[in-house]
Amino acid sequence: MKINAGFTSNTKNIPSFKGYFAAPLKKIVLTTGNYYSDNIFKINVELQKALENQGVDVYIQRDGDILKNLDESTKFIFDNSKKPDVLSCQGIWSQDEKIFLDNKTMVALNADGNQRCGGMHIKELAQFFRNKLIKIDENIEGGNFFLGKNNANENILLIGKDALQNGITKTLEIFNIKPKNLHVISQPDFHLDMRLRPLNFPNILVNDPNILLKEFKKRNIPFEKAEEVARAIKVNSPNFYATVEQTCKELTEYGYNPIRVPGVVYTNNSISANFMNALVHQKQNGKMIYITNKSDVQSNGDIDFNEIFVNFIKDNVPQINEIKFVTGGQLNEFGKSSIFIEKALKEKGGGVHCLSNEVPDFTNWYH
Repeated sequence: MKINAGFTSNTKNIPSFKGYFAAPLKKIVLTTGNYYSDNIFKINVELQKALENQGVDVYIQRDGDILKNLDESTKFIFDNSKKPDVLSCQGIWSQDEKIFLDNKTMVALNADGNQRCGGMHIKELAQFFRNKLIKIDENIEGGNFFLGKNNANENILLIGKDALQNGITKTLEIFNIKPKNLHVISQPDFHLDMRLRPLNFPNILVNDPNILLKEFKKRNIPFEKAEEVARAIKVNSPNFYATVEQTCKELTEYGYNPIRVPGVVYTNNSISANFMNALVHQKQNGKMIYITNKSDVQSNGDIDFNEIFVNFIKDNVPQINEIKFVTGGQLNEFGKSSIFIEKALKEKGGGVHCLSNEVPDFTNWYH
């Protein structure tokens, strides 16, 4: 996930915006080709509902077509944009491919999706929004860094160490990052946005599986259920990724305030929920709408992981006053029914944040 750098405005009678990692959003951009296109369309509808009356537009780019705020009554426009498979250059992982730096600049990242058809869909999107397009050839993907500002109004880059393998000299130049504001941390997962979610600087949510087990105890959930989840956590915590203790230590050394949350759930040795891979919209009153992935998996029907996360945030993170879930609709494959977002997390390694590009309301990004 990445957060974009904006500029200040002396707008009167609006609460002072204190954070940079969460931002007032202006646009969200989704992308799709032909595969799972109906599910991406459903996420588009769910995002519009989650951000109703917030002045946020949701776009879907389907190869050469860029469609705005479509709903079920106008889905025929989306359906008519389908291209033959051989012509479709578009993938679904919008976050990894690009970043909007301001109202006039879009940066193409060195992601696999940008190599298809010569990156034509990236060029078309920049032209549609009348953005200057800059290309970075270094090995960075949007899900493995967060770009923001600190309290001194300086740009900061929080990035996973794997992104440094081929150098980031050009990246630092384009993002205007001073050496002291480059914050490199060990990988807690293959991308940072699978385990971290910044809020208002310096606050940042960090997944801690032990918090989930403590919540089980508080709620008198049977011991065998906690043991089942604990075993799954151990199996799915490879030693080549950073522990939560290491992640929090490194973040603290850079001046962040890690907030540990029960954000990722494993049962039966596979992922059941990821609430860290999320979008955040900051409202004018300073409160936040947190949009994340719904889980329809319950442990033998008696543990609602969505409810546990919602209640924990309500009790411990007052900046967030609304949590919205997206599903991407139902999938029926091989005689089994599930929600799309869960399949995306289990089999494709990404959720709603990976599927989306946030475009902040730069004009009203005040502090």
